[in-house]
Amino acid sequence: MQALRTCSILAKRLLLAVLPASLVLLVGLPGCQGEQVVRVKDGRAYHERTIAPKAYAAYARARLYESQGNSAEAMREYERVLDLDNRAGQAWTRLGAIQCRTNPKAAERAWQRASEISAESSQLWVERARCALERGELRQAEDFARRALEFAPSQPQVSLLCASIASRLGNSEHETQLLFGALAMHPANVELLIALSTSPTQPPAYQRYAARRLIRLRPIDEAWVPPVYFEKAHLRPAQRVSVLQLQEQFEQALLQQSSDEALRTAALLGVSNDRLALAALLWGFDSLAAQQAGVLLALNPSDASAWLIALLVADRSGATQKFNELLARPPQSSSKLEPVLLQALFALIQRRTPPVMR
Repeated sequence: MQALRTCSILAKRLLLAVLPASLVLLVGLPGCQGEQVVRVKDGRAYHERTIAPKAYAAYARARLYESQGNSAEAMREYERVLDLDNRAGQAWTRLGAIQCRTNPKAAERAWQRASEISAESSQLWVERARCALERGELRQAEDFARRALEFAPSQPQVSLLCASIASRLGNSEHETQLLFGALAMHPANVELLIALSTSPTQPPAYQRYAARRLIRLRPIDEAWVPPVYFEKAHLRPAQRVSVLQLQEQFEQALLQQSSDEALRTAALLGVSNDRLALAALLWGFDSLAAQQAGVLLALNPSDASAWLIALLVADRSGATQKFNELLARPPQSSSKLEPVLLQALFALIQRRTPPVMR
């Protein structure tokens, strides 16, 4: 019984500390039915009911299936959530998003139900806007996106969606306002800079400005680099070769677990501490990942990504004392996590939870 109680506490702390607001909206904390909890959504705190552990587990599986592109299994899991808890608004929202292409009427019914439960959920309006955009219903997409922006004005993804719709409608001035407004709050957001640098409706001067900012950020994930990345910043071919060589040296340093070389090449590439910590974790360079996560936590104790990286390293290396210390001091606010960190979180919870609790 003591082991079950300990694992339940572990699951509660992990979920409350690092799950994104959209997920916390649904799941609550396992093992506390009948109690109220405080959840943070779009920067605001709400007192809400808790959800049964089985409903959370089904929702987590559904999200994983979605991330893997398995819509059929995801739908089955969302339906299982709703069998357990018919007032799970986020499950209704995700169900509608999946049904958007194949069954628009069912999607509309799901979204209507989600709206009855939580009309102020920004994610509901984001999904409705995306669906309308895919169907070419631009004005309706604009209306839905405006509702999402009303409830989540500081979320970059919402601003990106609104800007994309404005671009499709030919309203370049509004698109510019949205992108620069979002960049004022998130000056190092790569997706915002990519959108500005590649938008066909933005002036060339703005595109070049965004491309220069991207060059200075030097993202290590090549998937972030748009096709016109180097061209718009007028980077010479010799400079492009130099950057690619540095990236290879950086990855080789991580593979060989050479701290000095990894830090040297990361500095030359402009790799930020959070990206360096994540890269080190993914390459199995645990000591560097822990060191960088420690730096980030010293600067900002509420950095959920850094906290989770440190926790994963402690778990992987068998550092029980460090693991428990981190678990006792979770960050006080949730933040968006990389998908790979979310998957690692789910695996950690599953590994440390006895079968009887799953």
